[in-house]
Order: sequence, then C-alpha cells, then structure tokens
Amino acid sequence: MSNSRLKGNFIVRAVAITISFMMLGGCASEPQLAYESATTEALIDLDSDGVINARDLCAETVIGAKVDNDGCAEKITNVLTVNFKLLFDNDSSYINKKYYPELERFAAMINESKGLVIELEGHASTVGTANYNLALSSKRANRVKSALVEKYNVNPAYLSVVAFGESKLAMLGDNESQHSLNRRVVAYIQVSNEVDLLRWNIYTTENK
Repeated sequence: MSNSRLKGNFIVRAVAITISFMMLGGCASEPQLAYESATTEALIDLDSDGVINARDLCAETVIGAKVDNDGCAEKITNVLTVNFKLLFDNDSSYINKKYYPELERFAAMINESKGLVIELEGHASTVGTANYNLALSSKRANRVKSALVEKYNVNPAYLSVVAFGESKLAMLGDNESQHSLNRRVVAYIQVSNEVDLLRWNIYTTENK
C-alpha cells in the first residue's frame, strides 16, 4: 500500500473520532428534563374526588360526594325519613313550646338547602271517630307548616301537607301513652342535590 493511501486512511479515521467526541460532548451538555415534576403536576386532584384536575369538569366537588368520570356529583334522588317528630295533646293541634327549638333547627336546615320537596304528614290516635281524626291530623300538619313559614321564613313552595288520621299508627294499643305517640306530625324530604343529601343524612334516621 502506498504512503499516500495510508495517509488518507489515517486522516479519515481521525476525522471520524473527532466527530464522535463532538457528538458525545453535545449530548452531555443537554439539560435534564424534569419528568418527575411534570408528572406530579398532571396528577394533582385539588378537590380530592378521585378525578385529576386535567379531567375534572367540576373543580369544587364536596368531599365525600359520589362523582362521575368528569368529577361531577351524580344526580341522586332520595326520600329521607327525617328525625323530626312533634307530638300533640288529645284533640289538639296546638304546638307545644318545647318543640320550637326543634322547629327552628329544622327550618334552618331547609333554608340552607335548595329545591327540596318536603311532605308533612299529620296523624291522630284512635280516640274519636275516623272522620274527625282525619280532619284533626290535617290541622296538625297545617299548623306545623304555618309555623315554619310564618315564624322561620321557610319557602312555602317546599312544603306540602298530607293527612292520614288514624290510618298509620306508630303504636298499637289503647292506653294513653300509646295514644300520645300517635298524635304526631312527621316529615319526609325528597333530596336531589348532593350537597343537601350529605347535610340531611346527618339529620335523618333512615332512607326509604
């Protein structure tokens, strides 16, 4: 092999080695990408509903609410039996003053909620005729409705009254203590808003 050819091969190899070092040097000088911080940011879930912010269409869901894939509270309608029971004296629709604190608390819960449907059920004992007791139970439920509206500023559109007379007894028997438990008004509430559902479940005794 001639000297000129050897010299040419040497030059080609030297150039290749130089280019390789330059490429390695360039890679080493490139900044590291912050993959960890970017991933952490993408997975933030500020309202703790299990749906990350990037996909959450309802960013302020109440903690504990059931949500769909978009992070929005599901529309659930429940009828709740409310722990609200007013008892009346025999042949009377007068609300005893001892029940006013309970009425006030009940009204406050209503006024904090939206779009409720509340049914006030009036009941009576078996003392007297069935027709008379039906009318009496209606007076009791309407008296409670009036107190909620006039005394505690509850929206009357939320309230309806149903009279059952002696047809739905809470307690069977024929002594005074049993009769007294049947002279009552009970409340049932239909709740669709998730926030209100959580609030009223604290106040209620059971779901229907």
